[in-house]
Amino acid sequence: MAARVARATDIVLIDLPLWVHFWLAAERQIAWAAGSVGGPPAGISEMPPTKGLFETIWEVEHNWLPQLRELATAAEADGKTVVHLKSLEELDAFTARL
Repeated sequence: MAARVARATDIVLIDLPLWVHFWLAAERQIAWAAGSVGGPPAGISEMPPTKGLFETIWEVEHNWLPQLRELATAAEADGKTVVHLKSLEELDAFTARL
């Protein structure tokens, strides 16, 4: 990640609370099971196992995000543009501008 951040000109860090990630994943799993998921993530064809999905979300939160936050802070100190999105409202507003 450090090498990618070093090459980046702009950084968008989506840093929602853990419960939001679990909630959104659960909603998508329920929709998928009901046959109504629109646009599966990364174009995958089969619903991922819920337990594995939640374990991955937990791992990212506890093992990756602390380092990503530090890298983003350092990049911003180096003059790079960093957008740090901390809520669904901020994420929606950001994507609406694209």
